[in-house]
Parts: sequence; structure tokens; C-alpha cells
Amino acid sequence: MRHAAIARVYASALLELAVERDQLGAVVDDLRDLGELWDESPEFRRLLDSPELGEAQKRRALERLLAEAASPLTLRFLLTLLRRHREGLLPSILQMFRRLLDEREGRLRGELLSARPLDEATRGRIEQALSRATGAAVELTTGTDDQLLAGMVLHLADRTVDGSLRTRLGRLRDRLLTAELGKE
Repeated sequence: MRHAAIARVYASALLELAVERDQLGAVVDDLRDLGELWDESPEFRRLLDSPELGEAQKRRALERLLAEAASPLTLRFLLTLLRRHREGLLPSILQMFRRLLDEREGRLRGELLSARPLDEATRGRIEQALSRATGAAVELTTGTDDQLLAGMVLHLADRTVDGSLRTRLGRLRDRLLTAELGKE
């Protein structure tokens, strides 16, 4: 089974348990904190990735580190990952959990890249238009891409919409070449 599929199984199981036990808010907070810990702490990553440390040592370290900070459900989940030697999948599981939670709540997250920074009003109008088109609440992060001359590139869920000038010019070039070849 591929890593994404395995991550989906674990994330889905945790989401179902959190909803069933009315602990979704606590688990969401815990996973956000774990994601930040993973991103910001090389020591935490080394703890989970270390082949020199055995399962028991990792378990004790996690229990000490998270006993007060995380909900019992989240801690048991992490210990299950350890027991099944899946702790290396934690970043993928966190990402998949967020995606499944967004699906459950009817939300789509995306990234909108442009040549120049967008103001909040423009971002808001684009989010509203996308929300109407998709039927889901859309939340966009924005950024700039130095490679863009003009236009925008949208990454939303599993789709990419490229409205950049470079892509438009490339399509125009292809049509002109096709038309030129058709005359021969």
C-alpha cells in the first residue's frame, strides 16, 4: 500500500474516533501543535526517525513530552503509530487529516499565486467566486511567483488552473503553429 493510502487510513480512523468521542476540537488542536512541533523541532523529528531508539524508548519520550500537552486520544493514536512502525508517516497523516476534515466540513483550501501581491479585497472576491462555483467554502493563501509575468495560478484541492500570461502565450503560439501547419 502506498504511503498516501496508508496515511489516509490512519487519518480517517482518527477523525472517526474524534467525532465519535466528541473530541474533534481537542484532536484538531493537538494535530496542529504536532505539525508545528514537527516543522520547528529537529529534535522531535530525530526522536521519531531514529533507528537507534527502540519503540519503548520512543514511547516513553512521547509520553513524557505529550502527557500534559495532548489529549489522551491523540497520545494513544501516536503510540499506535509507534507500535505499528508508522511514525515516519506522521507528516502525511497530519496533512491527510486536515484534508479529510476540510471535506467533512465542506471546505476547500488552495493557493493563489500572482505576479504581484493581491490585496485582501481581491482575494475575498476570488474566494467568493470560487465558493459559488464549487459549492464549498474556499480559503486561499496568496503568494507571489517571480516566474509569472502577469496573471495567476490557482492550486485548489487536486486541481491547478493556470491563468498566467506565459501559459496563454504558449497556447497562442501552439494555435498559430497548428494553423500554419494546416495551410500546407
